[in-house]
Amino acid sequence: MTMNILLVNPNVTVGGAQKILLYTAKGLEARGHRVWIYTTHVDFANLPPFARRLSYVVEDVPILRRGGELSNYTPIGNVAVLGWRLLALRRGLRRAIREHRIDVVSPMNPPANWLCSFLPVPVVWYCLNHPMAFYHPVRAGYISLRSSKRGWHHRLLEGLYELADYIVVRYGIPRIISVSEPIARAVSKVYGRTSEVIPFGLAVDDGTVQGRPAATVKFGALNHTPLVLLQVGQLNEHKRPRFSLDVLDAVQHRIRDVRLLYVGDGPLRPSLEAEARRRGLADRVEFLGWKDETALAGIYASAHLLLFPGVDQPLGLVPIEAIWNAVVPVVADSSGIKDFLERCGLMTFAEPTVEAFAARVSQVYDCRDEMDARILQARERLTRELNYDVFLDAYERSLLAQRRRPCVLPAPASSR
Repeated sequence: MTMNILLVNPNVTVGGAQKILLYTAKGLEARGHRVWIYTTHVDFANLPPFARRLSYVVEDVPILRRGGELSNYTPIGNVAVLGWRLLALRRGLRRAIREHRIDVVSPMNPPANWLCSFLPVPVVWYCLNHPMAFYHPVRAGYISLRSSKRGWHHRLLEGLYELADYIVVRYGIPRIISVSEPIARAVSKVYGRTSEVIPFGLAVDDGTVQGRPAATVKFGALNHTPLVLLQVGQLNEHKRPRFSLDVLDAVQHRIRDVRLLYVGDGPLRPSLEAEARRRGLADRVEFLGWKDETALAGIYASAHLLLFPGVDQPLGLVPIEAIWNAVVPVVADSSGIKDFLERCGLMTFAEPTVEAFAARVSQVYDCRDEMDARILQARERLTRELNYDVFLDAYERSLLAQRRRPCVLPAPASSR
């Protein structure tokens, strides 16, 4: 049964969550559905070619702005401004639902879930991240969106925001999908809701970093080439790029020929560059900025280990792409990708401390003669367990199941 599907996200730009959105739209279209993406901003210049051919409904009511302490996109104004703009966007959303005869709506990144709450059509929220605080968390289960200190009035506003967030998600969204078990536990803890776990996967797509790399021997050549560490993503506090610099500093005394590449940009780049110079690491560190898919594939081809130190990463598209490109990911043991690494026998997760990460890097280097075979085995398992056909089968079933059900919102909880 074909459906008219509206995917909703605050912006469409570079980043893992946005890439998931784009590949989901592409995959659903390939299965015969009609798909639109409702958003406030599309960064067409930096999107892969296929994404420019998708259908968009773009409302000129921005709710996110560039800059900020944590991310390249942070909310505009305060909670009241966010609420007013969401009301304006909601009018446009209802218009899009009518004009395109939408059968089911699926929001992704917040505050798209707020925008799509209490709608008269079926709604399935694909939750890709932990619940996010507006300032600093008041209740357990939220992660912080900003790094700077806030006053008592921000704490009061945060409490009101979290109460509104609880009401919106607990009572206003009929169905929730979580991207990983850690996110499902967070959804249950914060909102008192159960959710179906559907991890996204690798969309084997030629011409991108998810293309078809040839089997390669990287670690076997390490006696003659430098060990290349890699971090991919925004240079903000959430991604912990300073941590990777600390790891490099720790391992350089044991592995003399080692380098670190940063792919991405963000508010921390100037201070990271200055710190690398201050520590005498400038000749070992390279800041490459954002790269398109073709260039990023080439960078993966030259790298050996991916550093993924974020402590609240829900699953991680970057580690999945790294494994596909024969790069060994070293991740925090709280990351959602940990379970898959265990099943692969790649015990390359560690406590989120510099010492633990440095020890893992050294262990991989010591076992370099066997790492090529192990990462290629992990890649084979990846194609079976975390691929986009498996993801789309489950996601499509969930959308279809919600469409067939009457639009009934969740029953009230007996207590918060």
